[in-house]
Amino acid sequence: MPKGNVPAEFHDILDSTTPGHLATVDEEGRPEVNPVWFPRDGQHLLLRVKASSRKYKHLRPQPYLAISLLDLTNPQWSA
Repeated sequence: MPKGNVPAEFHDILDSTTPGHLATVDEEGRPEVNPVWFPRDGQHLLLRVKASSRKYKHLRPQPYLAISLLDLTNPQWSA
């Protein structure tokens, strides 16, 4: 998984209360999307999932994911 710093242009969105969406791939290759919170430690985006969750079970064998965040103050914005 990427381990770089979160670009400054995303800090305001990540510091807001907007939820994100996490897309994972199940064992049969089907996508599954769930709302999640993406906390950050000041530099890195963190992902907290319970070991009993489907998200975790999808990510263990295949660490493929996508995230989506909506800027509630400017819904038209994209990067």
